[in-house]
Amino acid sequence: MLAGSCTINANQPGNSAYSAAPQVSQTFSIAAVAPAAATNVSATAGNGQATVSFTAPSFTGGEPITGYTVTSNPGGLTATGTVSSITVTGLTNGTSYTFTVTATNSAGTGLASAPSNAVIPLLPTLTLMPATLPNPVQGSEYNASLTASGGTGPYTFAVTSGQLPPKLTLSSGGIFSGKTNGKGTYTFTIRATDSSPSPGPYFGTRTYSVTVSSKKK
Repeated sequence: MLAGSCTINANQPGNSAYSAAPQVSQTFSIAAVAPAAATNVSATAGNGQATVSFTAPSFTGGEPITGYTVTSNPGGLTATGTVSSITVTGLTNGTSYTFTVTATNSAGTGLASAPSNAVIPLLPTLTLMPATLPNPVQGSEYNASLTASGGTGPYTFAVTSGQLPPKLTLSSGGIFSGKTNGKGTYTFTIRATDSSPSPGPYFGTRTYSVTVSSKKK
């Protein structure tokens, strides 16, 4: 039911014993009230944030819902929106949070929903692939490349310790190139850095070992 007015008409048709009565009308004002609570509140963790989804209240209080507020526990951090889903930022990575949702209309703000599931925001974990690299062959063009996942692309790559076989290079895009004249085993660590905005960027590392083999005659 919507807020506004409601008119009730009462009629007495009469019968063989009684005459019909005149119609009596009464108009009532129907005031809006705050909406009911949202339901099915669910949270998904991110890096320093969580996205909260929910089902809108079935009872709007007689007026359209104008907005929703999501509140974290602990911390009391809030975020607002007009539809599901809503993202709460500024959370502390490693801390467990639950969230409640309130709905607001012109009459006020309703009761808070039941808490969401607990989530723990975490730093992204970057993974470099492949896990191993092919072994170079002396005098042959080295064809290998790296990829990364777990952060925000694009990624850049760099050797941070050890050394590549002589005359091999690694581009910032993760592409190896060159023909080595080295021999033996080379161990090196490569770091991938993502493109996350502040408080990023984030990085991951992997250590590789390759053994240069002689070119077959």
